[in-house]
Amino acid sequence: MVEWVAVDGDQFPDPRGRVPNSNFTGEYWDVMNWRDHIILDATVLAGKPVVRGTRLAVDFIVGLLGQGWTEPDIFRNYPDITHDDIAACLQYASEILESEKVYPAAIA
Repeated sequence: MVEWVAVDGDQFPDPRGRVPNSNFTGEYWDVMNWRDHIILDATVLAGKPVVRGTRLAVDFIVGLLGQGWTEPDIFRNYPDITHDDIAACLQYASEILESEKVYPAAIA
């Protein structure tokens, strides 16, 4: 996936896959690759995406955040999870939702 950088109103891809900071002062954030933290393995939870090295599903972690859990809450209850693991879960969920296509049903 190529990230695009806005410069003076024009869009240019950043060759290193980084995104500009919010004020685009010429600094970039490195984009995390969720694939470094999330695995899909048919032998673990029937192939659901899970945090690498755990049996914690991505939807479970995202669900905890949706229920109001904070990162410290998750760290306290699941000490093997890192900030990057949580960020990877959110990035994975974002990419899946971004690729989802919704077709409105015709109303008669």
